Amino acid sequence: MRKAEFDIGWSAIKLMRRLGLAKVLREAPGLNLRDAQTPDGDTLRALVSHRYGVLKHYFKEVTLPVMRLEARKASRSATRLGRRLRKALANDGRWLDAEAQQRLRNWVSAHPTTATVVEYRQRLADLMARSGKSSQAMLEALQQWCSEAEASGIQALEEFSRKLRSYALPQPAMA
Repeated sequence: MRKAEFDIGWSAIKLMRRLGLAKVLREAPGLNLRDAQTPDGDTLRALVSHRYGVLKHYFKEVTLPVMRLEARKASRSATRLGRRLRKALANDGRWLDAEAQQRLRNWVSAHPTTATVVEYRQRLADLMARSGKSSQAMLEALQQWCSEAEASGIQALEEFSRKLRSYALPQPAMA
C-alpha cells in the first residue's frame, strides 16, 4: 500500500474481529532483524515471505540514493529522467510502453552505477522467485549475492546487503 491508501476491507475485518463477529485465520508473519550473520534458512524464509517489501526497501534504500548521487555528479541535462521512468526502475518498467522502456534502458546504460544497481535488483528478484530451485540452491545464491553486493563498492548496496543478512521471521510463541 502507498502512504495515502486505506484498505477499507481489512479495516472492516479487524472491526468485526474486535466485535467477535469474525476470526482471522492467517496473517503474514512479521519481519525481525537480528545480529547480522551469514544468510541462513531463516533469512531465506523471511525474504521469500516478504519479497515485495524487500524489493520496495531495495528501491528506497539503494536505487534512489544511487540515482541521486549520479545526478549530483552529472550535468543537469544528462540526468533528466521523468518521475514515471524513475518509478519504473522499481519494477523493471514492465508497465511502460516500448518507447518509454527504451528511454529507460538508454538512461540506465549511460549510468554505470545505476546499471549495476538495477542488475543486482533483478538478480535478487530472480533469487526470491522460487522458480523450481531447491532451498539449498537458493541459499547458496543468496550468500553469493550478499558477498558480491558487499564487494561491489557501492555504499548503499553494501549497507542493504548487511541489513538483508539480518532478516528473520519471528519465532513462534511457545504455548
